[in-house]
Amino acid sequence: MSESLSILFEDQNLIALNKPAGLITHPAHDPAQTSVSSLVHARYPDILRHTWPPEAKGREGIVHRLDQDTSGVLLIARDPQIYSALKTVFQERKISKTYEALVYGAAKEGTIELAIAFDQKVGVKRRVSGLALPWEKNVKTARTRYIALETFPLLSASYVSVEILTGRTHQIRVHMHAIGLPVLGDILYTIKPARVLTKKLGIMRQMLHARYLTLTHPISGAPLTLEAPLPPDFLATLTQLRLENKAGNRV
Repeated sequence: MSESLSILFEDQNLIALNKPAGLITHPAHDPAQTSVSSLVHARYPDILRHTWPPEAKGREGIVHRLDQDTSGVLLIARDPQIYSALKTVFQERKISKTYEALVYGAAKEGTIELAIAFDQKVGVKRRVSGLALPWEKNVKTARTRYIALETFPLLSASYVSVEILTGRTHQIRVHMHAIGLPVLGDILYTIKPARVLTKKLGIMRQMLHARYLTLTHPISGAPLTLEAPLPPDFLATLTQLRLENKAGNRV
């Protein structure tokens, strides 16, 4: 993986980049680990010249995060005032976040409204909740809307667009798994048939990409739509699905 940043947009207030899969947003334990934070700080040293709030220590400018194996649009604030303004935009849900994914199963369209809880029994894993089990904590409401862009019935797979209406950890992965449409390549939220198809397609990471981010610019007030093109590995898998399905092959 190249240690460089693909910039989608930048001005004196904020930066939007296309995060590659495999790059962690910010280090959880090892400050020396290469991350979006370290690469951004190296390229934009002015960010570190400001005084940041304590919760931003080691991740100055990082407004939100993407899972390590999720690619796509990520916003960076260039100073604490913009950071605070963008945090408010996220908290008040005045931002539209649309992802694209390749999933196992025949997707159509729908809205998923299932609370998500931290599962204390399984490390970092989350789970849909509703039973108030004793090992759950931090139960939060969550809402996800999805629609199939393309289906591959012979392969039992779908290409979907997913909009998250709340911002919970692992939300798309947890919700899609809960309705029987796990993201291909996901090793945490999966089922056996999805693992088999993932292996046969040669998928090396979860096929989840943050495609669009739409918000109002916190300073100019202008509408801002940011788009991250699909990465090569996602496109290659999508092409393979189309070819195999057209040829009538059951992968």
